[in-house]
Amino acid sequence: MKSPLRRLLLSPLLPILIGAGLSVMTVNTWFFLHNQVQQRLKQVLTNRLINIHEQIENQLNIHIRQLEQMAGRWERSPTGTEQTDWALDARAQAESFSGYQAIQWVDSKFVVRWVEPLPGNEQEIGYANHYPRQIQSLELAARQKTTILSRVVDLNEGEKGFLVYVPLFIEDRFDGFVDFSGVGRY
Repeated sequence: MKSPLRRLLLSPLLPILIGAGLSVMTVNTWFFLHNQVQQRLKQVLTNRLINIHEQIENQLNIHIRQLEQMAGRWERSPTGTEQTDWALDARAQAESFSGYQAIQWVDSKFVVRWVEPLPGNEQEIGYANHYPRQIQSLELAARQKTTILSRVVDLNEGEKGFLVYVPLFIEDRFDGFVDFSGVGRY
């Protein structure tokens, strides 16, 4: 009498059973490795995105501080900065950061008076802002005497970007804004 184990070992089904078992183990191993690779890839991408976000934020903070310094120079003079000095300062800012689309002085009635660089932005001179959301941001920046960064907006030539408003005060008199529009070229 043959034992059931001996019969199984001598059975022609044995290679099929072994093959099926190996196939199941191979598929399970592949799924495990695939999931491990996916998790690692997700971790690497998340870390890279965090790094890019921090780089953009750091660059933006540097440029906002530069604009705030520009505003400080304006505020230290009883009549604001002279246009030629302001233009030189703004041009230097724009040249240091390829993401600037324009740096403007907007007066206390929200009308653009000066802009750098001027070529390509001539239409901005005399522009009075009528967009409610932007006016709310301007009013908030003036009321709180603080720099405001906009949400993503549509800029000239269909580009997406953002606006930064730095309010200007000479003593307690509101004197407009230094503002800039920028695109994500970091």
